[in-house]
Amino acid sequence: MKIFPSASESPIDNITPEKIVAHYITTGGDERLVLRDNGLNKYHVSPVQFEGILNRGSCTCSPFTEEGYRKALDIASHLCSTLDYDEVQLRCIRRIKESINYEYQDRFDVFLAPSGSDLFYYPLLFSKLLYADNKPILNLLTCPEELGSGSLLASSGQYYSSMNQFGEHIPKSLPLSLDLNVETKTYPARCAEGNILDPTQRLYEDIWRYRESHTLIGRLVVGSKSGIENDLRIISETSDSVLWVIDLCQFRVSKTFINALIGMNCLVMITGSKFYQAPPFCGALLVPKIVSNCFKKAVASDIEPFAAIFSRYDIPQEFPDIRAELRSLRNHGLFLRWEAALHEIEAFKRLDSIAVATAIHAWQQTIVERLSRGNRFRKMPSPIFPYYTIVSFQVQGAGYFLGYDELKQLYTAICQDTHEGFSRYEKVLFGQPVRYGSGAFIRLAIGAENIRRIVASNCDFSDDLRLIQVIDNYVSKLF
Repeated sequence: MKIFPSASESPIDNITPEKIVAHYITTGGDERLVLRDNGLNKYHVSPVQFEGILNRGSCTCSPFTEEGYRKALDIASHLCSTLDYDEVQLRCIRRIKESINYEYQDRFDVFLAPSGSDLFYYPLLFSKLLYADNKPILNLLTCPEELGSGSLLASSGQYYSSMNQFGEHIPKSLPLSLDLNVETKTYPARCAEGNILDPTQRLYEDIWRYRESHTLIGRLVVGSKSGIENDLRIISETSDSVLWVIDLCQFRVSKTFINALIGMNCLVMITGSKFYQAPPFCGALLVPKIVSNCFKKAVASDIEPFAAIFSRYDIPQEFPDIRAELRSLRNHGLFLRWEAALHEIEAFKRLDSIAVATAIHAWQQTIVERLSRGNRFRKMPSPIFPYYTIVSFQVQGAGYFLGYDELKQLYTAICQDTHEGFSRYEKVLFGQPVRYGSGAFIRLAIGAENIRRIVASNCDFSDDLRLIQVIDNYVSKLF
C-alpha cells in the first residue's frame, strides 16, 4: 500500500504534518538527500533530527533549525494539497526578491534549482538563449577545491549525480547532451602551503586568448567554504567578453553587495542551506533583467539537454517558452527547504546590525584565541571578509598535520558520537574537511540562527570552547 502520495497527488488525510515534512524533506534532489540505513545521510545528518545538536557547520548539510521546522510544519499540509503550484512558486520568488531588492525595485529574475550544484547548469542554458554563434563554451572556474562536490561536473555540462529531482537515475559524469560542447579551465584556491592564490592575472590572459573562439563563462566566488573572495574588479573590464557568474552560495554577504553585482550584470548564485541553515538543498540564481530580457525565443533543442535537471516550476513565469519544454514537478521538498531558509532570512534581518557585528567579531576572536593555544591546531590563512563567520584550521596528530582522509575519519567519529559537557547539546556538527594540494583542513562556522542565539546569550561561547576541546580529545584518541 502506498503511504505517501506522488508529487501530483494530495496527501492522505491521516498523515500528520510531521510525517509529511519527514518524507518530502529528503526528496526532490540528488542522492545526497537520501537517508541511509542508520537514518542519516552521507554527511551523518538527518534533517528532522535537530534537538540536542550544536551546529557549527553552517555548510552544505544542516538539519532544520527549531523555528525552521515549525514553519515547515505550518505549511506542509497546504503545500502538498491541490493548490495552484504556480502560486507556491510566486510566493517563494517574491520573498527571495523582497530580501534583496530595495523598495520599488525589481531588477532581477529568480531561477530556482534543487541545489547549488544544479545552478551551475543555468549559464550553459543561457548561453544557448543568448548567443546564436554556436561557439564552444569555455568555463573559467575559480576555487574548485572549495565549491560543492558536484560543481565541476555540472559546470562542464555533465551529470554531477546519479539521481535528479524527478527521482530518476541519470548517468553520473556523462554529458547532458553530445551537442553541448563545454570545456572548463580551473584556477586553484590555494598553493601547496595553504596560502590563498589570486587567479586574476591568469584569468585576464585566458579571456584575451579565448574571447574570439569561445563563449566564455567566468565563475568567481565570494565566500568559499573557507571564506575566500575573488577580486571582482576584473568584471567591469571584461564584461563585453564574458558572462560572469558569482558564486555567493554561502550567502554571507549584504543585500548592498548583491545589488552591486546585479548592477554589474552578473548572474548571482545563492542557497538557503548554508548561512541561513535550511536543510539541504535549495538554490536560486538571480539573473539581472538586462540579461534575461535578451533571451531569444527558446526552441526545444535549446532546452532538451536540461529537461532532466530543471522542472517547469524552477523557471520564472515570465519565460513561458522555456517552461513549456520542461516537465511539471511539484517539488514539495524544495519549497519546504526554501520555506525554512526564508523564515531565517527574515528573522535575521530584524536583528540590530551592531549587535550582530559585535557577536560575530567576539565569536571569531574567541575561536582564534582558543585554537592558538598549544600546537594542536593551526589556523589557515584567510581573507579579510565582511563577516568573520568561518574559521578554518589544520589539525595536528602525532607530529604531523592530518590529511583529508584522516580528517574525514575524525569528522565522522565526532559527529556520530554523543558527548557530555555541553549546556543543552549531546551531539555536534562542524564543517566538513576541505582539500588543498596535498593538505586539508576543517572548519567551524556559524550561521544566522547561531548568531541570533549568540546575541540572545550575551555572547556565551562556552559550548564552542567545549567543541574545540572535544576535537582535541578525539585527535589524541584516534591519532
